[in-house]
Amino acid sequence: MEQQACDLLVTAFRMLGGAEQSSAAGDAAVAVRDGKILETGSAAELEARWTPSVRRDLGNALLMPGLINAHTHVPMTFLRGFADDLPLMEWLTGHIFPVEARLTDKIVSLGARLGMYEMMRTGTTAFVDSYLLEANVLQEAERMGMRCVGGEVVFAFPSPAYGGVGWCGSPVPGAGGTLFRPRQGAGGPDAAQRVHYQ
Repeated sequence: MEQQACDLLVTAFRMLGGAEQSSAAGDAAVAVRDGKILETGSAAELEARWTPSVRRDLGNALLMPGLINAHTHVPMTFLRGFADDLPLMEWLTGHIFPVEARLTDKIVSLGARLGMYEMMRTGTTAFVDSYLLEANVLQEAERMGMRCVGGEVVFAFPSPAYGGVGWCGSPVPGAGGTLFRPRQGAGGPDAAQRVHYQ
């Protein structure tokens, strides 16, 4: 059998895969080309089938699918530790909303970038996000190569970033990209009341 070319062949101690694909200890591999997984299986089999441009042995590591964080407000990493341990509404109305009323695109982008770096370090490769000025989150996700479904928050009260009830902006730039999708998200108590979506 003739070997095929791949960009990267990663080997590791073990792989967490489906029931039909378990690997023996010390014998796990994944072949990648153009950023896409071509094949997973035993290192011995993949090394026989693929000729990589780069070979990387992770040693005593676990290869596994990326994790998905299904509920994030990723730019809020910049608020970590701010006014902790308060009842929710006191925290939101007395501390968070006043800060969010002064958000800038740059603050949201930097907070999102930090949050994405943290997710990537811990194996998260995709996330669902709702926040203010969400176009910045989607742009950072695209720049960093993370998969994201992001939504502008729709409030049932005046928005700290937009001043009015709800959000009536135009679609987020990049809608329909392969890595991210925009959506509208409800935010805050009673935000999902039907009257605000009509």
